Amino acid sequence: MIWIWLLFVLYAIFLAPGEGIGTDWIFRDLVSGHFQMIDPLVVMMFSSLGIFPILFAILLLRMDDRVIPAWPFVLLSFGLGAFAILPYLFLRSRSRLVTKRAFTPLRPLLSSRLFPFALLVGTCLLYGYGFINGSINEYMEAFQTSQFISIMTVDFFVLTVASFYIFWFIRKEGYKSLLCFLPIIGPCLLLTATRHRSR
Repeated sequence: MIWIWLLFVLYAIFLAPGEGIGTDWIFRDLVSGHFQMIDPLVVMMFSSLGIFPILFAILLLRMDDRVIPAWPFVLLSFGLGAFAILPYLFLRSRSRLVTKRAFTPLRPLLSSRLFPFALLVGTCLLYGYGFINGSINEYMEAFQTSQFISIMTVDFFVLTVASFYIFWFIRKEGYKSLLCFLPIIGPCLLLTATRHRSR
């Protein structure tokens, strides 16, 4: 995980194409909520990065059993995405177990199947909006002209790999973990279909 994080940082600093956020009208319109002039595929990807942190909250806070707490990294992921999640996964793998965590009262809510099912439905609707109304050509143009969009796109795929890592190496779901390569939808399907294994 740490090598993926380092490569992602190098990409964001040195390799991402396009205008910086200071002169990027796409970034300005996205963060201000003015989506009318932006391709729906771009809006879909941007919105998906708001769903991923909720997914990681479900996955990590209810398994928060290490000396390094998960909640600061989950909180930061709402703004930093994979830049926050990957360091936690690296540190978690090298931390010893603890018996209690402050988020214990939230575990019943986070373990509910209804929560990931709602994310699943919302994500399907979002993907439908993006793929039906969006244009691959316009998205690729935005990728080349907006540094924010290029970093955001790579972030999306890195978070997809991170969700696979959690299901394969932490939750030990075996080959079912391959569903995680259906971004957000796959992990939500797994969470909806199986009960959380108490630790």
